Amino acid sequence: MSDITRLLVTGALAPVTIGLAVGLPSALVASRLAQGILFGIAPSDPMTFATVSALLLLTATMAAAIPARRASGTDPMVALREEP
Repeated sequence: MSDITRLLVTGALAPVTIGLAVGLPSALVASRLAQGILFGIAPSDPMTFATVSALLLLTATMAAAIPARRASGTDPMVALREEP
């Protein structure tokens, strides 16, 4: 992975990790409040939280990595010449 791609992907994943850090505790509190309507799972099911978090990170990584990889393969002079 080139330095440009790594820079773009880490920059895109920063808001996702902050969102997970805030969202997971909030989801635990909300699931405790909704305990009466949950059927078949515990309010703090660790497998559900881990799976959703992993899917969110995977999706965000792919959404950032694919355009970043394409952008890193572009010649900078060609990109600058085509700016309006």
